[in-house]
Amino acid sequence: MKDSILLRESSKIEPQGRWFGHLLTLLFLLCSYGVTAAQDHLPPDGSKIGLELNKLSNLDNACELTFLVKNQMTTRVEKLALEFAFLDSSGQLSKLVSLNFGALVPGRPKITQFGLPEISCENISQVFINSAPECIGVASDDCVGMIARSNKTSVDF
Repeated sequence: MKDSILLRESSKIEPQGRWFGHLLTLLFLLCSYGVTAAQDHLPPDGSKIGLELNKLSNLDNACELTFLVKNQMTTRVEKLALEFAFLDSSGQLSKLVSLNFGALVPGRPKITQFGLPEISCENISQVFINSAPECIGVASDDCVGMIARSNKTSVDF
């Protein structure tokens, strides 16, 4: 028991001149760098909606698009509808369409498929998000900016 009291007394750190101030400054800088470095290596952060263009398939005079969408936020998205622009190989607009992804539960991936009538998948060279007509349950004015896009097709997305 006497040893533990002595250890407590001997573990006190008291400032001894300039070195203590330099040590505190160094510790602060190292901790600040660690926080910044950790933030740089986070997965697509918790304030995003992951949207992957997963597959394009030709089906009976239509191009079927398969998306994998994941709400990476902590709150439910009540409704997400995005307007997409589809460009052909010459860069001209083929179709402008709004696709409704519905409600998105936090952390749960969702596969959605949409058919584009009278368009062949081979004629689509680029797909981009034009706007977000409905983005209910997202605490941001820039819903499109919160979309973390990825792509598993040969089409530019």
